[in-house]
Amino acid sequence: MALPYDQWDDLDPDETDFRFINWAAELDDADVITQSTWALDPSNVDTNLEILVAPAPGMSGQNTFVWLSGGTIGVKYKVTNTITVDNGRVLQQTGKVKVKAR
Repeated sequence: MALPYDQWDDLDPDETDFRFINWAAELDDADVITQSTWALDPSNVDTNLEILVAPAPGMSGQNTFVWLSGGTIGVKYKVTNTITVDNGRVLQQTGKVKVKAR
């Protein structure tokens, strides 16, 4: 099921800002996200968007977030989040962000 965060706000190439995914539609109330990793989708031809390690990606409740920076103006990037839940489920969701000068 597509989550409402599959189309994130635009990102200026000079910004460092976070984007998040709310997993509540995919998880039960008792589910706990134990691991979250982020990667540029392999379908991206341009790889100038950076997934930052500092500040580190994180989790809060049933939300996961990632810090992004850079990119090429006019390019829409796909960023895939893979989570592991305490019951062993592994789920993926891809967010999309377009780089645009403000």
